[in-house]
Amino acid sequence: MNDPEIIKTNGATFKRLISAQEIEEKIVQLAQQIRKDMGNTEVPVFLCILKGAFIFAADLVRNYEGLCELQFLRISSYSGADSTGKVTMYPGLDVEKLKDRRVVVVEDIVDTGLSMNCLLKDLRQYKPRTLDVAALFTKPSRLCHDVKVDYSCFEIPDAFIVGYGLDYDGLYRNFPAIYVKE
Repeated sequence: MNDPEIIKTNGATFKRLISAQEIEEKIVQLAQQIRKDMGNTEVPVFLCILKGAFIFAADLVRNYEGLCELQFLRISSYSGADSTGKVTMYPGLDVEKLKDRRVVVVEDIVDTGLSMNCLLKDLRQYKPRTLDVAALFTKPSRLCHDVKVDYSCFEIPDAFIVGYGLDYDGLYRNFPAIYVKE
């Protein structure tokens, strides 16, 4: 799929907000900044939050010019386009690999901060040396929890976005760029 300005599918129209090229450029810059901050001796653990961050995490670690580990964790606080107000975590994390390590949580979007706030509290119990957050998108106008995003590619307005791994009820993750529904 190319990177069109408008996509009409499934009875809906989507307008491009951020192009695939803009995303790629920001991720390269982010990977370089994280590498610089880690130094030459660190082997960070990138913790990809599924499902939305999988494309972002893949591109981030491909552009990270150093050794790193990649783990996956699934959490959820959304049903459709709305937050449920509750965070559900799913098992699968190798917590032994987090102790005394530099951990970078890779998230698609930090919206209200509810999910990230709960996740960071949980992860701290495994005693990582550092715990950073790398988000593809942040929505500062919606943030209502005390969450520090250490690395962010884009600050976006309060709009529901899809594409580049982000979905609406499981659809549209494969859009190559970021789109908003018209």
